[in-house]
Amino acid sequence: MSHLRADPVPILSRAPLVFGVTVGDQVFLRSAMNLRDDAVLMGGALEEGTIVHPMRPGDLIEDTRSALAAALTQVARPQSLLLFNCGGRIWEARSRGQVAELGAAMLPLPGAGFTTYGEQYGS
Repeated sequence: MSHLRADPVPILSRAPLVFGVTVGDQVFLRSAMNLRDDAVLMGGALEEGTIVHPMRPGDLIEDTRSALAAALTQVARPQSLLLFNCGGRIWEARSRGQVAELGAAMLPLPGAGFTTYGEQYGS
């Protein structure tokens, strides 16, 4: 990884490093945002010593569409969305020229939201 230290942000956006953190029976993703010395800085808090697993990239657009469709089945007659989008997802979409497609996949209903660098779980 030492070759990434010169300017890691452009490299990480083209070849995202994504890790999974298991909490109960769910896996939460953490995107590498930067590299410092011997540390990988993630979007979202991780306590020192947390075990992370490298993940393989999937189909960004279809996976977003499928996950959102599954979440919407849990709500009776949803009419709009409030989205908190992962910053790593936007980096990846920009590097692939898929920002418009990602936006369409995230908004099957009227909605608003913003990009964030971290998610909360178990709180």
